[in-house]
Amino acid sequence: MSSIKVKIGKVVIGGGEPIAVQSMLKTDPHNIPSSLRQLRKLERSGCDLLRMAIPDELSLETFRYLKQRSSIPLIADIHFHPQLALKAIRAGADKVRINPGNIPKEGLKEILRVSKGKGIPLRVGFNSGSLAAKFRNIRPLWKGLLLAAEDFLNWVSRFDFSDLVFSLKASTIEDTVEAYRDFSQRFPFPLHLGLTEAGPIPEGVVKSTIALYSLLKEGIGDTVRISLTSPPEVEVQAAFSLLDSLGLRKKNLTLISCPTCGRAHSSLYPLIRMVRALENEAKNPMVVAVMGCEVNGPGEASHADFGISLTQKGAAIFKKGKIVKRVSLNEIPQELAKELKSG
Repeated sequence: MSSIKVKIGKVVIGGGEPIAVQSMLKTDPHNIPSSLRQLRKLERSGCDLLRMAIPDELSLETFRYLKQRSSIPLIADIHFHPQLALKAIRAGADKVRINPGNIPKEGLKEILRVSKGKGIPLRVGFNSGSLAAKFRNIRPLWKGLLLAAEDFLNWVSRFDFSDLVFSLKASTIEDTVEAYRDFSQRFPFPLHLGLTEAGPIPEGVVKSTIALYSLLKEGIGDTVRISLTSPPEVEVQAAFSLLDSLGLRKKNLTLISCPTCGRAHSSLYPLIRMVRALENEAKNPMVVAVMGCEVNGPGEASHADFGISLTQKGAAIFKKGKIVKRVSLNEIPQELAKELKSG
């Protein structure tokens, strides 16, 4: 379903644009070095949009510092304190995330006024855990989320401000799907998809995939975050994998690997991490296989463009099922990087 377009820094969502993948910084917002390190990881992961929580004045210093150094549009996440939203806009925020359930109307008015003057879009987030009191006990829950969004839209219509993105998140699959589905049928605004408090791996990935798959298959959604109790780059990987499986975003690198067993000559986890770290180096679409032994190597992964199969003394490098080279474990990173960059 097509929606109006909203520009967030250099990224445009809605109106048939590619679905944007986003995540959120999970470092101490007062710790600039660790926040910058995580930002760099997310840049390498291919993250399209990045959000940062701003709980207090001090965290604005980190936000301002990162904004000056980020290649990813940076979104300020604000709860309770409208003045922090205004200061984040002045610090260069590309978008501001607000929750009408915990910001007073007078504060919202001022945020709208300044955002409109600066051309900064707002993501209006409705979460099951932070609805305004009059919507909190409505059942089923998805109706409470929808009524809260409608109430906000009726109020905001008087301000002639339409540069809005909406989210209606619950921690249950059915409530999340129904809220987004109903909203998309009635309003033209871009939607940020996600399941709130989805949990750790594997539960969080399974629940998020079921919910988002249903919506994306119906053409609903313009940007996604798979919220996990995991490092943010894992969220990005999971989101891209989902979009890739649906044919909505194509990655240049498709990774396949065996489940391992007693025949595996060594752990595959370091090799998987190595490929993940380099996946954005791929110049052209390719399938990379990481296999634990000769049985699962060139034979079962014969369709792979490039493969690594562990052996007793190191690894065999194979292409399209044929071994082309044998290397030591220490030589694998350079062989992989060379192959990805040459395409």
